[in-house]
Amino acid sequence: MTEPAPPTQLAEDIDVEQDPHVELGHLRRAMQTRPVIDMARGVLMASFGLSAEDAWSVLVAVSQNSNTKLHVVADELVAAATGGQVPKPLRQKLAATISQLETAPAAPPSDAG
Repeated sequence: MTEPAPPTQLAEDIDVEQDPHVELGHLRRAMQTRPVIDMARGVLMASFGLSAEDAWSVLVAVSQNSNTKLHVVADELVAAATGGQVPKPLRQKLAATISQLETAPAAPPSDAG
């Protein structure tokens, strides 16, 4: 039978993604931020005629390209839809991302026949 590893080694071997406390924190944050993200997707869909998938892609791209948390981008969009204003740098990223999406070539139809 093998001897258990010393506590310090166990702590080093724990994968952060496998730590239940870390995972619980991620789940709680997701539950708190998901509603505003869904509302922001709706704002993009209604404002620009985007599909749900395209609205999600826009949110993710703007978040990544502006180095801004996704839920912060979503908060800004929802606030703008209720009378606020999206900050200029974020507004520029949104405009550029939506413009790229609109000018991207459409996927060729699948040949199901």
